Amino acid sequence: MEPDTPTPLATGLAKTYMVGRTSLEIYLGDITTAEVGAIANPEHRDFEMDDPAGHSVSAAIRRVGGEEIAEALAGHGPATLGDVVATHAGRLRAKFVLHAAVVDEIGGRTRTSEEIIALATANVLRRADALHIDSIALPAFGVGRTDIDDEAAARAMISTVYRYLRGDTRLRRVVIALIQPSTFIAFFEAAVRDELQRESALELNVAKVNGDLTFHFAGDGALVSKSQVPYVADELAAVNARLSALAAQALSGADDVAELRALGRHLHDSCLSDEVKAQLAAADVENLLLRLDESVMHIPWELAHDGHSFLCRRFNLGRQVVALQAAGSTAPPPTAPPRRFLIAHNPTSDLDGAEREAHLLLAHFDSAHTPWVVEALGHERLD
Repeated sequence: MEPDTPTPLATGLAKTYMVGRTSLEIYLGDITTAEVGAIANPEHRDFEMDDPAGHSVSAAIRRVGGEEIAEALAGHGPATLGDVVATHAGRLRAKFVLHAAVVDEIGGRTRTSEEIIALATANVLRRADALHIDSIALPAFGVGRTDIDDEAAARAMISTVYRYLRGDTRLRRVVIALIQPSTFIAFFEAAVRDELQRESALELNVAKVNGDLTFHFAGDGALVSKSQVPYVADELAAVNARLSALAAQALSGADDVAELRALGRHLHDSCLSDEVKAQLAAADVENLLLRLDESVMHIPWELAHDGHSFLCRRFNLGRQVVALQAAGSTAPPPTAPPRRFLIAHNPTSDLDGAEREAHLLLAHFDSAHTPWVVEALGHERLD
């Protein structure tokens, strides 16, 4: 099912990012107008909706959606912080309202934390998947009714949404609808930071040394030193044989995804060290480069399954095989004839800028001391 078309907002302020196959949309506008499968409602843990005359998201949902939403929620509290209760959406354009226990009252003050906001956000997304809907709108959890600030809420929610959407999910559209311009800016900046961060790559080096699989991460953000697990050749041979059989079945139209997941889970549990599993689970990047010793290139790393998704679905995954060869085992490359370049410029004598560029290019080739033959041709030949 295709995601719903976003409801136009009066401000026109919006930014959309693609996270895997899901669009993440940050809007400045009223969440109660969103045409989505579900709307999230950050609530006090007692699950009693705010007075409809108020200014909170809870009050707006009750005011626009109708008293029947509050009646459906009544009796579900008190709840544990982070818990989510689904009700119908009354007169709203959504199908469900997902009420999340985000705030609590301590010493007469309503409070929350980044950890609670992150937990509630993840649980809301999981409940949306369980309800088989493909779109959801969320407000800024905790902002305005607790002492949490815009930046902290944005940091917790954006990082959680990105991490969740990189796994297996049926969600194809996630909207974060924000009323205050300052909150919109905070969420926009948090999304930009995550966008830049996820473009970097995590690099995992894998080799077989003395009968063990050894691992170490390289590049920015490496948190794991070398770790290892035993290399069990017979088990891997059996897994590869079964994968070949599954591939043959798939060609005849008999897919067995459940067994593929089971084999992937076995690979994940037996061929990755605990340190590597923890690092991959916590990674906030989309790209993973496997630098493999040629002795481990036959292992189907892409199909390792952590219980949520295959490694090749969790990351944009690439392989680089490091082949070890004896010195002098390769012949030197053949000598190629010198390359020839002709720089054509200013044929009509009125393109002074092009002529200056030709001089600069010639000077560059001269300073590089290349074996190339370079000539320039314009209204007069350049020396």
